[in-house]
Amino acid sequence: MKPPGLMELAASGLQAFDACTALRERGLDFPGDISVVGLDDVPVTRWTAPALTTVRQPLQAMAAMAARTLPRLVDGEEADLPRVELATQRAVRDSTAPVRDGG
Repeated sequence: MKPPGLMELAASGLQAFDACTALRERGLDFPGDISVVGLDDVPVTRWTAPALTTVRQPLQAMAAMAARTLPRLVDGEEADLPRVELATQRAVRDSTAPVRDGG
């Protein structure tokens, strides 16, 4: 009996790619046995088979915020900054399946 709707979330697209390799080596099917999701939407994730689902992060906005913050930190100011949430986007591809009913 297959476990219901397992998912592997990798910290990067390249880690997700490596996870897929490891799953294949163990005879597991994705998305049949397990769904795989990565972050960052690196180009290789679109070219894998199956194409990897990913979460796109607003890297330019993150870099801009870091560039504004770094000089303050270098000048010795406290890093007492407000929490900022930036929008992410899902790019759903073939490496994920709908969650199965566990019953």
